[in-house]
Amino acid sequence: MKGAKRKTILPWILAIAIAVAGLVLLGVSRRTISADRIFRMPNHSMAPTIMKGDRVTVDLHAYSEREPDLSDLVIFRPYETGKLKWIFRIAGVPGDIIGYENGVLVRNGYPIPAPEPLQDQTYAAPGQMKAGAEIEYPCQLGPVEYFLLSDDPEHMHDSRYWGLIEREQILARVTSHE
Repeated sequence: MKGAKRKTILPWILAIAIAVAGLVLLGVSRRTISADRIFRMPNHSMAPTIMKGDRVTVDLHAYSEREPDLSDLVIFRPYETGKLKWIFRIAGVPGDIIGYENGVLVRNGYPIPAPEPLQDQTYAAPGQMKAGAEIEYPCQLGPVEYFLLSDDPEHMHDSRYWGLIEREQILARVTSHE
Protein backbone atom coordinates (compact mmCIF):
# COMPACT_ATOMS: atom_id res chain seq x y z
CA MET A 1 0.00 0.00 0.00
CA LYS A 2 2.85 2.38 0.80
CA GLY A 3 4.22 2.10 -2.74
CA ALA A 4 0.80 2.85 -4.28
CA LYS A 5 0.35 5.90 -2.05
CA ARG A 6 3.75 7.22 -3.10
CA LYS A 7 2.88 6.81 -6.75
CA THR A 8 -0.28 8.94 -6.36
CA ILE A 9 1.30 11.60 -4.09
CA LEU A 10 4.48 12.04 -6.15
CA PRO A 11 2.74 13.51 -9.23
CA TRP A 12 0.88 15.98 -7.00
CA ILE A 13 4.08 17.11 -5.30
CA LEU A 14 5.74 17.46 -8.70
CA ALA A 15 2.78 19.45 -10.07
CA ILE A 16 2.77 21.80 -7.06
CA ALA A 17 6.55 22.31 -7.34
CA ILE A 18 6.23 23.15 -11.04
CA ALA A 19 3.34 25.56 -10.35
CA VAL A 20 5.28 27.34 -7.58
CA ALA A 21 8.38 27.59 -9.78
CA GLY A 22 6.25 28.98 -12.61
CA LEU A 23 4.73 31.64 -10.35
CA VAL A 24 8.15 32.64 -9.07
CA LEU A 25 9.54 32.94 -12.61
CA LEU A 26 6.47 34.91 -13.73
CA GLY A 27 6.99 37.39 -10.89
CA VAL A 28 10.69 37.80 -11.70
CA SER A 29 10.07 38.24 -15.43
CA ARG A 30 7.27 40.76 -14.85
CA ARG A 31 9.66 42.86 -12.78
CA THR A 32 12.40 42.76 -15.41
CA ILE A 33 10.04 43.28 -18.37
CA SER A 34 8.23 46.25 -16.85
CA ALA A 35 10.43 49.26 -17.48
CA ASP A 36 8.11 51.85 -15.95
CA ARG A 37 8.48 53.08 -12.40
CA ILE A 38 6.48 55.78 -10.62
CA PHE A 39 8.11 58.41 -8.41
CA ARG A 40 6.88 61.49 -6.57
CA MET A 41 8.60 64.71 -7.58
CA PRO A 42 10.60 65.63 -4.46
CA ASN A 43 11.16 69.32 -5.21
CA HIS A 44 10.24 72.23 -7.50
CA SER A 45 13.22 71.91 -9.86
CA MET A 46 10.97 71.40 -12.91
CA ALA A 47 8.15 73.80 -11.94
CA PRO A 48 5.89 74.75 -13.56
CA THR A 49 6.21 71.71 -15.90
CA ILE A 50 6.29 69.20 -13.02
CA MET A 51 5.25 70.42 -9.58
CA LYS A 52 6.56 69.19 -6.24
CA GLY A 53 4.52 66.11 -5.26
CA ASP A 54 3.43 65.23 -8.83
CA ARG A 55 3.51 61.57 -9.82
CA VAL A 56 6.17 60.97 -12.45
CA THR A 57 6.42 57.82 -14.57
CA VAL A 58 9.88 56.97 -15.87
CA ASP A 59 11.11 54.35 -18.33
CA LEU A 60 14.20 52.71 -16.87
CA HIS A 61 15.08 51.03 -20.18
CA ALA A 62 14.46 53.98 -22.51
CA TYR A 63 18.16 54.44 -23.18
CA SER A 64 19.17 50.81 -23.52
CA GLU A 65 18.84 51.03 -27.32
CA ARG A 66 19.16 54.77 -27.95
CA GLU A 67 20.95 57.73 -26.44
CA PRO A 68 19.24 60.57 -24.57
CA ASP A 69 18.09 63.34 -26.89
CA LEU A 70 17.49 67.09 -26.73
CA SER A 71 14.47 68.14 -24.66
CA ASP A 72 14.11 64.70 -23.03
CA LEU A 73 13.16 64.95 -19.39
CA VAL A 74 15.53 62.59 -17.59
CA ILE A 75 16.02 61.26 -14.12
CA PHE A 76 19.69 61.38 -13.16
CA ARG A 77 21.97 61.23 -10.16
CA PRO A 78 24.53 64.00 -9.63
CA TYR A 79 27.72 62.49 -8.25
CA GLU A 80 27.70 64.49 -5.03
CA THR A 81 24.11 63.66 -4.00
CA GLY A 82 24.61 59.97 -3.28
CA LYS A 83 21.28 58.23 -3.69
CA LEU A 84 19.21 61.33 -4.50
CA LYS A 85 17.77 61.49 -8.00
CA TRP A 86 16.84 64.64 -9.88
CA ILE A 87 14.79 65.39 -12.98
CA PHE A 88 16.01 67.92 -15.54
CA ARG A 89 15.70 68.60 -19.26
CA ILE A 90 18.49 67.80 -21.73
CA ALA A 91 19.65 71.03 -23.37
CA GLY A 92 22.95 69.84 -24.84
CA VAL A 93 24.13 66.48 -26.18
CA PRO A 94 27.60 65.13 -27.03
CA GLY A 95 29.35 67.29 -29.63
CA ASP A 96 27.26 70.42 -28.97
CA ILE A 97 28.94 73.72 -28.17
CA ILE A 98 27.33 75.50 -25.20
CA GLY A 99 28.06 79.16 -24.59
CA TYR A 100 26.72 82.58 -23.74
CA GLU A 101 26.18 85.32 -26.30
CA ASN A 102 25.00 88.69 -25.01
CA GLY A 103 24.00 87.05 -21.74
CA VAL A 104 21.86 84.39 -23.48
CA LEU A 105 22.64 80.69 -23.18
CA VAL A 106 23.25 79.24 -26.66
CA ARG A 107 23.68 75.78 -28.15
CA ASN A 108 25.69 75.64 -31.39
CA GLY A 109 25.24 79.41 -31.79
CA TYR A 110 21.44 79.45 -31.33
CA PRO A 111 19.59 80.48 -28.15
CA ILE A 112 18.42 77.53 -26.10
CA PRO A 113 14.65 77.87 -26.13
CA ALA A 114 12.72 77.50 -22.93
CA PRO A 115 10.05 74.80 -23.05
CA GLU A 116 6.36 75.69 -23.43
CA PRO A 117 4.85 77.70 -21.70
CA LEU A 118 8.10 79.29 -20.49
CA GLN A 119 9.17 81.07 -23.71
CA ASP A 120 9.82 84.40 -21.94
CA GLN A 121 12.37 82.80 -19.66
CA THR A 122 16.13 83.01 -20.24
CA TYR A 123 18.99 81.04 -18.75
CA ALA A 124 21.39 83.55 -17.25
CA ALA A 125 25.01 82.78 -16.55
CA PRO A 126 25.39 81.42 -13.02
CA GLY A 127 26.73 83.73 -10.37
CA GLN A 128 28.80 80.83 -9.07
CA MET A 129 29.53 77.21 -9.88
CA LYS A 130 30.16 74.20 -7.69
CA ALA A 131 33.86 73.97 -6.94
CA GLY A 132 35.51 71.62 -9.41
CA ALA A 133 32.60 71.81 -11.89
CA GLU A 134 33.56 75.06 -13.57
CA ILE A 135 32.77 75.33 -17.27
CA GLU A 136 34.70 77.66 -19.53
CA TYR A 137 32.30 78.99 -22.16
CA PRO A 138 32.09 78.23 -24.99
CA CYS A 139 32.35 74.55 -24.07
CA GLN A 140 32.19 71.62 -26.48
CA LEU A 141 30.53 68.58 -24.91
CA GLY A 142 32.56 65.38 -24.99
CA PRO A 143 31.32 62.00 -26.29
CA VAL A 144 29.50 61.12 -23.04
CA GLU A 145 28.65 64.61 -21.71
CA TYR A 146 25.24 66.25 -21.42
CA PHE A 147 24.11 69.74 -20.42
CA LEU A 148 20.93 69.65 -18.29
CA LEU A 149 18.63 72.52 -17.38
CA SER A 150 15.90 73.01 -14.83
CA ASP A 151 12.54 74.44 -15.90
CA ASP A 152 12.92 76.76 -12.87
CA PRO A 153 16.26 78.37 -13.78
CA GLU A 154 15.99 81.30 -11.39
CA HIS A 155 15.71 79.06 -8.33
CA MET A 156 17.47 75.80 -9.16
CA HIS A 157 21.02 74.66 -9.73
CA ASP A 158 21.52 72.72 -12.97
CA SER A 159 24.47 72.19 -15.36
CA ARG A 160 25.13 75.92 -15.14
CA TYR A 161 26.09 75.26 -11.50
CA TRP A 162 26.99 71.55 -11.31
CA GLY A 163 28.76 71.34 -14.62
CA LEU A 164 28.30 68.66 -17.22
CA ILE A 165 26.51 65.38 -16.55
CA GLU A 166 27.98 62.14 -17.85
CA ARG A 167 25.90 59.51 -19.64
CA GLU A 168 26.33 57.01 -16.79
CA GLN A 169 24.54 59.43 -14.44
CA ILE A 170 21.37 59.44 -16.59
CA LEU A 171 19.14 56.67 -15.25
CA ALA A 172 15.79 56.94 -17.05
CA ARG A 173 13.48 59.00 -19.27
CA VAL A 174 10.34 60.67 -17.92
CA THR A 175 7.35 59.37 -19.90
CA SER A 176 4.50 61.13 -18.09
CA HIS A 177 3.59 63.18 -15.06
CA GLU A 178 0.39 64.13 -13.25
